[in-house]
Amino acid sequence: MRILFLLFLAVFLFAKNILIINSYSIKLPWTKGELEGILEKINNKQNLKIFIEFMDTKYFQPTPMRMLNYYYYLKDKYKNINFDIVITTDDNALNFVRKYKNEPIFSNAKVFFAGVNNLKLADTLPKNVYAGVFEKKEPLVNLNFAKKIVPNLKTVYVVADNSNSAKAVMKEYKNAFKNIKSPTLIYLNEKNLENILETIKKAPKNSAMLLLTPFSFSLEDSHISYKYAIVLISQVFPHPIIIHTDLLANVPNSNVVGGKATDALTQGKEAGKKVLEYLSGTPMQKIGFTFEKANKMYLNVLNLKKFGIDAYALGYKNAIYVNKPRTFYEMYKEWIIGSIIIFFAVLMMIVILILKNIQLKKYNEKISKMNKELEEKIFSALSELKEKEKLLLHQTKVSAIGEMFLMVSRKIKEKLHKLLEKEETKEEATYILNKLTMIEKYFNDSSVLEFDLKEATKEVVYSLKDVLNEGLVEIKGENIYIFGYKNKFQQVILDFLYNMSKFQNEIEKIIFEFKEDKIEIHIRFKHFSKNLIDNFENVLNNELYYTRLIMQQYFCSECNYRVDKNSVIMEIIL
Repeated sequence: MRILFLLFLAVFLFAKNILIINSYSIKLPWTKGELEGILEKINNKQNLKIFIEFMDTKYFQPTPMRMLNYYYYLKDKYKNINFDIVITTDDNALNFVRKYKNEPIFSNAKVFFAGVNNLKLADTLPKNVYAGVFEKKEPLVNLNFAKKIVPNLKTVYVVADNSNSAKAVMKEYKNAFKNIKSPTLIYLNEKNLENILETIKKAPKNSAMLLLTPFSFSLEDSHISYKYAIVLISQVFPHPIIIHTDLLANVPNSNVVGGKATDALTQGKEAGKKVLEYLSGTPMQKIGFTFEKANKMYLNVLNLKKFGIDAYALGYKNAIYVNKPRTFYEMYKEWIIGSIIIFFAVLMMIVILILKNIQLKKYNEKISKMNKELEEKIFSALSELKEKEKLLLHQTKVSAIGEMFLMVSRKIKEKLHKLLEKEETKEEATYILNKLTMIEKYFNDSSVLEFDLKEATKEVVYSLKDVLNEGLVEIKGENIYIFGYKNKFQQVILDFLYNMSKFQNEIEKIIFEFKEDKIEIHIRFKHFSKNLIDNFENVLNNELYYTRLIMQQYFCSECNYRVDKNSVIMEIIL
């Protein structure tokens, strides 16, 4: 904790205090550009505390009394701060600091500047205290530019307001042009724009204008913006206007064609670089002053085209082209961006709909599958229910027949016992009684026992010999013994033979052949026909349904049949 406190204290004690004083308001694009350039360079430097002030001397003339009051304002505001560095933008701020340099607020500070027009200061400022960027114009370069774009140039108007900066720049231009005899140079340096407009509207045909500083013009005793001033000048002066400050390169509705101009952002960056050099340990004497380095050639493409000049054919290297013809994208930027947004919104909606459709399709497929499975289950359940109904009906039918047969059998037996008492009917009554007893076993006996399938079949055939045609049934093969319900097996044979008795006039032979693993029943027809087979298959599928079910339930056997020539062969797989 103590170490952190010491580090914080060290940072506070050794931090550099920087005061930036701007001659004009932050609302002025030139000042804004200079300040942005300075801050771009020094803002990322650690251990700097930066304070910013604006003098606003474009609107409030820097009179001695105002400057004194401004000094007292700063002195009171920053009475507890010792400035290590002061940075000024443009002439008025530098002149202010120079005047009060020996006062406590500025006495220990190194002074850096940008945008200064008074070039004579380069010879008088002490280089161990001052370093910066002069706003050195290039009058001869711009005069040659005017000659390039105005064939047979006759007259050049050099125009500026009457601010201190304007007076310094005007003096610089007059000095540069002192040996120029052609074209004719007319200097207009005053605050009242009305007087200037009155003069330039009489300009001859082959004329041009060098516009220096239009920032402090007044119209009808009121200050006007530089943009409005340039528009008014362009309305009465239908000739090329050449500028010396980047701020004026692209004023709408004007005749400004460009020129070699000082660049506010570059001015600020150059000043900021000099501050960093000093902070890195470079002596002030080696940092010095910069002049033309911050100047750039600006060409207004559309305004030059208005005067029949191709900006790109003038041959200036590294020129900055402004007011270029708008591309299709620039012209319809909002529409294009809006269309792109709408396109992607629609595309997104389509993608969402496609995904939803795919999802819906999957749901539908799932529902369809579930419906199909449900239908199959319902169909299976209905089929099973029908089978059970069919079974129940058959069982009821067989049960009713069995009960009825047993009831009738008992009554017949009672009468037969009476007949047995008579000698003449005793033998026949005994035969009938034995038959009835045998058939009763088919329905009553439900015990599991070992029995011979072949012999059990013979018993059934024997019990039906009065019903079946003689010789209709033949039994052959092996004797097969199994454990099971003999009465159930005999019910199967009885049910089968009973149903076959319906066709015995068409059947030539029924052969039971007992084998080790199955029983084959060959039904051979006298006259084979499709209609007969259809009727026969109906009996096998419906009437003998209970028969097949008993074999499956009690003997785990399968019953199948096939048609072979004039025969139907049934197989009971054991």
